Formats: sequence, structure tokens, C-alpha cells
Amino acid sequence: MGQTIATVANFDARMAPLQGSTTMLAWHRVDERPFRLAGFPWFEQDKVFRRMPCVSPGVLPAAVDWLSNCPAGGQVAFQSDSRHVAVRVKLAGPADMNHMPATGQCGFDLYIGPPAAMRFHSVTKYAHRLTAYEILLFEHPEAAARVFTLNFPLYQGVHELQLGLEAGAQIHPPPSYSAKGRVIVYGTSITQGGCASRPGMA
Repeated sequence: MGQTIATVANFDARMAPLQGSTTMLAWHRVDERPFRLAGFPWFEQDKVFRRMPCVSPGVLPAAVDWLSNCPAGGQVAFQSDSRHVAVRVKLAGPADMNHMPATGQCGFDLYIGPPAAMRFHSVTKYAHRLTAYEILLFEHPEAAARVFTLNFPLYQGVHELQLGLEAGAQIHPPPSYSAKGRVIVYGTSITQGGCASRPGMA
């Protein structure tokens, strides 16, 4: 008789990779209305998830230019009555940091609720050597209007992102920001989120 190798998922199901069918979902581009894509001021110009312009009017330090491809702080927000929310992701590379969880480096996490009452729901848990994955992040038996906010990875570029929602679900813009204008943050790797376990903890 072969011996079954125990994993942490044998003892805590919440530690297992996320499961769930995404085959019946309708897939949406996140740069189209009514979704609100934030954190990429030059997206309309360059069409890439990057924090600085692809062609800068000045000379960027090499580290700043490279780190601009890491979409820390990027978000997609929307309202929907969908009973399912999934992501289809193509990364620039695999998880490769030896001092930071892959869920923080390469993962997306999902919050539910309006801005003043957002609550963490789930993070993408997948085979970490993959550079492309499709994961169901939210599943609920009842359709109800909810506000969803998806946070981008902290230390890995994202080439493509699509949102999978229940076919026929209503989709609306998220609540407006409470203040107008922009906030610009400049700092160290701690500011970027190193070495948070998931993007929303940055």
C-alpha cells in the first residue's frame, strides 16, 4: 500500500488552492466601463499596467523604471449582483522571491463592501510556478448588489487581466471617491508592500 503524503490542506481546507468552475462565466476587460481602473495614470496612453509612463520625459533611475512594472497600488473596483467573481491573469513572470510569499508578489486579493466598510474576502492561491492562472475568488448562492475591489500584485508585472462574472449579471460603477484629486506616494520597498502576504496588506 502506498502512503498518502499529508499536506497542510489535509488539516485546513482554507489552505488549499482555490477551487471552483469558471467555465460558465462571462469575461470582461478591466479597462472598460463601468469598471474603475486606478493606480495607472498613463494607462490610456500606454495600455499597460505600469505606474510610470513607458516613455518618460526625464531620465528615470534604472530601479524606478523596473519597479514601475510592478503594479502595487493598482485596483479595479465595481458593483455587481454576480454570484461569482473570477480572475484570468497573465503575469510577466513566475513567483521568484525567496523572502516574500507568492500571494503577495504575484497574487490578487478581493475586498467586498463600500469604501468605509471594505472587508477582505480572498486571495489568489495557485501553483506558484505558473505565469498564467484562472481562479474563482468569490462564490455566493444569492445574487445581491455588492461592491468589489480587486488589488493588483505587489512585485510582479501583469500583462493581462480579465474579470469573470456571472453571465447576465448587472455591473455598475463603484461608489465615487470621497475626495477629488490625486495622492502621490514615494518611498521604500516597505511603501510598495514588501514583504506583505497579499496586496491589500501593503
